[in-house]
Amino acid sequence: MAYNFISDVDVKGKTVLFHSMMDLPVINGKIDTNSRRFLADLQDLKQLSEKGAKLVVFTWQSRPGKKDFFHLDQHAAEIGKGLGREVKQFNWDQDFVSAIKQMADGDIVFLDNVRMRPDQDLGSDKTALDYSKTEFVKQLAPLADFFCNNALSQSHRNECSILGFTPVLPCLVGPSLKREIESLDAIQSKGKPRVLLFGGMKNEDSVKLIPYFLKNDKIDLVLIGGFLGELFLKAKGTEFGKKDEWIAERDYLEFTDFVNDAKKVLEEFGEKIVLPVDLAVDANGERKNVLVKDLPTEFVIKDIGDKTIELFSEKINGAKTVIWNGPMGVYEKKNFENGTKAVSRAMTESNAFAVIGGGDTEAAVERLGFSKEKFSHVSLAGKAFLQYVSGQPLVGLEALNK
Repeated sequence: MAYNFISDVDVKGKTVLFHSMMDLPVINGKIDTNSRRFLADLQDLKQLSEKGAKLVVFTWQSRPGKKDFFHLDQHAAEIGKGLGREVKQFNWDQDFVSAIKQMADGDIVFLDNVRMRPDQDLGSDKTALDYSKTEFVKQLAPLADFFCNNALSQSHRNECSILGFTPVLPCLVGPSLKREIESLDAIQSKGKPRVLLFGGMKNEDSVKLIPYFLKNDKIDLVLIGGFLGELFLKAKGTEFGKKDEWIAERDYLEFTDFVNDAKKVLEEFGEKIVLPVDLAVDANGERKNVLVKDLPTEFVIKDIGDKTIELFSEKINGAKTVIWNGPMGVYEKKNFENGTKAVSRAMTESNAFAVIGGGDTEAAVERLGFSKEKFSHVSLAGKAFLQYVSGQPLVGLEALNK
């Protein structure tokens, strides 16, 4: 696809509707201003403001019903603090139209959480043209010269703020989104074998994406650990013992729901998928390795085992490209950090083009003491990152295509 980049446009005196990526972690009711998404948006807004753009910023924070779903007054205040000046924020029932009309070159105005608008999400069947007819777009589009998307992390969502302005305004790719696209597009030029390392708890996203990776020849081999690895072992008929009870007690419906999907993936692509050969269990506080063939066990599984660590590390070391999403185990516990720590080390010490994505993976790498600079690229997105590198279209990026 071909895009127009904001870096190639003279934005002085121009009003830019800027879709931020600041859907941020919240700690004790406060947004995390150490988040890479916050820091990236802050830097981008600073540079565009210094070039004289009039920046009208919006995004969403979480979703209705969640504890971290709230107005964007904190976001505006913290961006203002980072820039050393006031940044005003307007709720949807306030007169933001007059404020935008009165903006001077370099000004920044924050609007509110777009998911507090009734026209933000009208259903997955709605198109960009449908959304362009909403009150949201009708209010803002006449005031603007450009729409700029800076959020890969939100570009897989079929929602008004992502799509609605694209039929009615010239569209631009923001600085951080440009960096993401260039880095992720580079994956296909870095040589084979290309290895995908999957872990974590998000079974639905991963199970559905694996066929995209393999059918589109994006990946040659998939290594699967973490809770996801256990799902695939279950699809092969493995009985875990205590872990089965643990799953049942927590009513992990998605675990059982997606076992059948995992079976289908294994039937079609089994020769390209590497599963754990052993697992580490919590034997009364001690780490103990159990071979998969020796399961079930009376103890709860909390990590991939030592033989699997050796196997995964060998595959990573032999790769030209490695993409990783999801921890290998309960890395927050000292005895069960080994798997995640080992694949982190293998990726940073290999000569491969090493890419990671997803908040859990980034948090794990940071907690275990690995410098993110040692990786070739650390994406600011999670699910959207995986969709993009798998070859699955992102509606938000397709809408920006010139």
